[in-house]
This record gives sequence, structure tokens and C-alpha cells, in this order.
Amino acid sequence: MGTDMSFMNDVYLYQQFKQIFGEENLQVEYNHPPESEEFTYIPIRSGIDFLGWIGVRNEKLTEESKQLIQLFDASSAIMYSPDKKENTFWQRAIQEEMEDWISAWEGLEYSADTEFGLIFITIDSQKEDWTSDVHKQFQEMIEAVVEQSTFLIPLKQGHFLWILPHYSEIKSELIEVVKGLVDTLAAELVLKANFFIDQPVTMPMELREYVQNQLSIVQACNQSHVRGGVVFIRDVLHLYLLKQSSNMDRKKYVHQIMGQILHDSEAIETARVYFQENLNISEAAKKLFIHRNSMQYRLDKFAEKTGYDLRRFEHSVVVYLAIQALGMLNKE
Repeated sequence: MGTDMSFMNDVYLYQQFKQIFGEENLQVEYNHPPESEEFTYIPIRSGIDFLGWIGVRNEKLTEESKQLIQLFDASSAIMYSPDKKENTFWQRAIQEEMEDWISAWEGLEYSADTEFGLIFITIDSQKEDWTSDVHKQFQEMIEAVVEQSTFLIPLKQGHFLWILPHYSEIKSELIEVVKGLVDTLAAELVLKANFFIDQPVTMPMELREYVQNQLSIVQACNQSHVRGGVVFIRDVLHLYLLKQSSNMDRKKYVHQIMGQILHDSEAIETARVYFQENLNISEAAKKLFIHRNSMQYRLDKFAEKTGYDLRRFEHSVVVYLAIQALGMLNKE
């Protein structure tokens, strides 16, 4: 017996099926569909979220219609790797609870200590620019950069998860590989891609919940905060925390810390470069094209105006967060 269909009312595919077959010939299930000779089921997803199953009464389907539904079922999880069995597994692992895919995991025969690299990719592209040809070329470029099998999983429009088994074997060269990909995608496909490199994980784990959490961090840390198209997620967690604050709270924080220098572009730029150069006075001076003594003088003036000495770690952390919050406010 099907369950309440109201949660499908806004699903485009369900509306189309209702028009074609009639609502009385449809059945919706939240979890696994029952074994049935009466209905043919198709999974319905919204990005990473699994919504449920729509069943169509078989007597209303021609043989061609059944084949078309089966084809849609297979293509709804976009297959990038030649190893479709494992790619199907990763699709399931990020959409379903672990208890639903654990038996399939055991069949893959990875050792317990195998590390899997996770890289979230965002593409800055208009929907109309994302043609099937561009999609295919994007896929091929990702697949070609490492020799081993990797798995590119679509999460939502313009967001992908790139899974790299045996991460330890490629981690030493990963940064250069990813930087090369950023340049290649920009030059050949005119795509602005950002790669958010996560910590490697071991399996099995509740991957669905983990990916959802990390994806929310990636989305919060928008592209303006990514330098060179490549960033480690661990390095932008503070931006995610700031993003959780209200706009008013960020304004209060910025004014409390930097109220005396908000209109002093030289002071703000000095602090920003100082942070970029890892609190190295000599390197920051070179970057600003000033003498080291001039850099020291600027830091002294900053401390005098704000009460925060950037040469003290605890003070530099406070000001660094304020500058990041200021960047968010300026963008908004």
C-alpha cells in the first residue's frame, strides 16, 4: 500500500507521471519499494537528497515505456567511471543510510585501512552553459589526471564530489594535479572551478550525513574566499562559523575590533598582507614594496589605533576573523 503522496506535489517528474498515467495508477514509497509485479518503480532524488520512489502500474505501461523508465533509472545516477558497479555504490553511499548499502560495500573488498580522498568541486557556470558536451569534457578531464579509478559524483547543480581510493598513493602530488586541473578547465572549457580538499576518510562510515555537512561548509565558503581555485576545507572552517552568524552580529564584531581603522585602507591592507605571509614581517614588507622598518612602523600604528598588536598570536587571530567578516559584509 502506498504512502501519502503530498510530499511529491512539487516534484516535476511526479506531476508529469500524474498527467500521463493518472494519479490512481501511481504509488509512492518513502523507503524501499515492495517486491511487486503490479508496479514498476523509479527512484526520485533532489541533488544529494533521496525523496522516495514512484511506482507506475504495469498495466498502464507499454514495453517501450518500461524500457524508458529503466533507462531513466540508470541515468538518474550519472555514471562517470568505467567501473559502473562501484560508481553506483558511491551514489548509494551518499544518498542512503549505511545499513542500506553495507552489504554492497563488503563486496568491493577494500582493506580496512584504505583511505579515500574526498574533493568537493564547485563550477561557476550558468545553467545554460552546462551543455552535455561541456559535461562530457569536464568528466574526461577529471578522469584523465590520475591513473587509478576515481569516481565523480554529482551532488547538485554545479557541485560534485570527487572520490579518490588509495589516497595515500597520490596525496604527495595531489595539489599540483588539482592546480593543473583548475588551469586546464579555465583554458579549455572556460569554467571557473574551485576544489575544496577534505581530510581522507576510511570506510564504512555514515557518508551521507558527512557529505551533507561538508557540502554546507563548501557552500558557505563562497568562491571569493578561494585563492587559486584550491583550498583545504580545514583552512576555511572559520569562514563557515562566521557565516552562521547574523549580518548584524558580524557588523558589531567588525566595528568593535576595527572601528578606528575602517576607513584606513592602508592599515587594513597591511594586516591582510601580513596574514597572507604567515605573520612574516620581512615577507610582508616585500609584498607591500616597503622597507622592513616601515612595516614595523605600520604594525605599531595599527596596535596604537586598535589596541591589537598583530605580532601577538591571540591578537592576530581576533583581527584576522574581523577582516574575514568585513570581506563578507562588503560582498553582501
